[in-house]
Amino acid sequence: MRVASLSLVLVAVVATIGVFTFAKPAYRSPNQNGKTIHVKGAKPPVNGWLFADPTPGFHLGEQDNVWNMSAVRAGDVPAGAGIFAADRFSRTARPNVLFWRRGCLVAQVGASRTRLCDPHAAAVFIARTAPVFHSRTGLVHDMFLIGVVRSDVTRVTVHSPGETQTVMHGATGREEPLAPQVVYDKKTPGWWGSWEDTTYGTGSTWRATVKVYGTHGLIATTDVVFEKPGDALYCASALRAVCGSSAQRRS
Repeated sequence: MRVASLSLVLVAVVATIGVFTFAKPAYRSPNQNGKTIHVKGAKPPVNGWLFADPTPGFHLGEQDNVWNMSAVRAGDVPAGAGIFAADRFSRTARPNVLFWRRGCLVAQVGASRTRLCDPHAAAVFIARTAPVFHSRTGLVHDMFLIGVVRSDVTRVTVHSPGETQTVMHGATGREEPLAPQVVYDKKTPGWWGSWEDTTYGTGSTWRATVKVYGTHGLIATTDVVFEKPGDALYCASALRAVCGSSAQRRS
């Protein structure tokens, strides 16, 4: 469930921050305080998965680590990794991270790493699911997504069936279906072409549909379904490839 007036504020903040977990129950460094952060030079890819910066991504210690809301530590990623997006559920849990190292995109999902030197995908993202207790709505099924896109992607939307928003009419609130949410827009790109989103659902199954668009329309549709808590790597491709033929564990 989302409240319409609040969701607008969060969309505005995420459009500016564009990367790490913000409006969800995830661990964040205590010195962030929800401030709007502006970082120059964190531009999306310029040609396919190639970046103008030969070592794209945030490196630990840069920008006073103000970008590091998921508190990624040196032991969480290899030395020299350029971090695009990260999601840490707790202080002790190892974060899911999308980063760049030695000319390739690397997806770290828990203790596993997949090296994508030629993803053959328009977008690469990690989805994580967990039952979370909310004081107002009780136990809900949250899904947390972090992703990064190819240079030709203009927009990414996420839709969770059954997700609703509370629309206020004066002092009265009414539940209405929540339309697909734009989580990436090339006009206001996230850091390094990254994006993030949180969905809220009820029932025993987690579901979301991620759609990736380019200049000429829809490029790929990926349905995300979890029957139990967990996390997984996805590649949104017109060919429906499983994250490219060059995928390798470790990095």
